[in-house]
Amino acid sequence: MSKVDVASRIKELKKPREDAPKNLRERILKRLEDIAFTDLNEFMENEYYENDEGEKVFYGRKIKENLFESDKLAAVAGLKPGIRGTELKMSDRVKALEMLGRHTGFFNEDESGKTEVNQYDFSNISTEKLRKIKKILQED
Repeated sequence: MSKVDVASRIKELKKPREDAPKNLRERILKRLEDIAFTDLNEFMENEYYENDEGEKVFYGRKIKENLFESDKLAAVAGLKPGIRGTELKMSDRVKALEMLGRHTGFFNEDESGKTEVNQYDFSNISTEKLRKIKKILQED
């Protein structure tokens, strides 16, 4: 088999499967986005107690009661008992970001397997526009 045959076969195998559910791609991307962009604070809240003087004192963090109602639950890798309540472990954000970056073409991989990050020149964009972009990205 020649390199051309191997390359064309790999390309053929990478095509979306016809028998896969139609919305599977969108569902996978949604889960990866949930893992990559969900903030731990969406699941946790501060817990306080009152001391002898009646002042509110920070005690720790606790899991919000509506944790299991969240549509971003894919971002949670696990729960375990901790010293001050239940500890929440988040899924691997870096891996999810890497997978999204590869999917969107932000990363390029050459034949040697080395990954190259596409560089974007933001020098001609005003600070105000960059802040607007950041705000939009944080809303998702």
